[in-house]
Amino acid sequence: SAAVLGQRAYVGTMTNEFKALDLDKKEVAWTVESKKEQPFYASPAVTDQLVVTGGRDRLVYALDRLKGDVVWTFATRNRVDSSPVIVGKRIVVGSADGSLYVLDLAKGTELQKLPLGRSVLASPAVAHQCVVIGTTDGWLYCLGKKE
Repeated sequence: SAAVLGQRAYVGTMTNEFKALDLDKKEVAWTVESKKEQPFYASPAVTDQLVVTGGRDRLVYALDRLKGDVVWTFATRNRVDSSPVIVGKRIVVGSADGSLYVLDLAKGTELQKLPLGRSVLASPAVAHQCVVIGTTDGWLYCLGKKE
């Protein structure tokens, strides 16, 4: 699925390309190719400065929203089909390596890794200071402070 901010849509393809589309001009604004021939299944998350998405090449990408330059990448141990969620200055994203990651939005550094046992292909939901995520073995996790 695409994400839209302003007059641009951001979307990964079934090839190894991630694109920004200028909706006014009806043209491709920029394209980023992964080094491996792997598709982008994850939907992107967008801020004023960055587009964050995951790829089947095992990377989470932060791209400059206007230019398409790679700002940073973060490597997981398996594909990233989970769509990232931006919460303040953090990103929450799952990987087929069985972990849920919390990353620093600006630097792409790992703040926390939560091993959940099985592939995390679903996209996290965040509400009321909790992260809700499911795994491929049928478990649903609600992570946050106990009250």
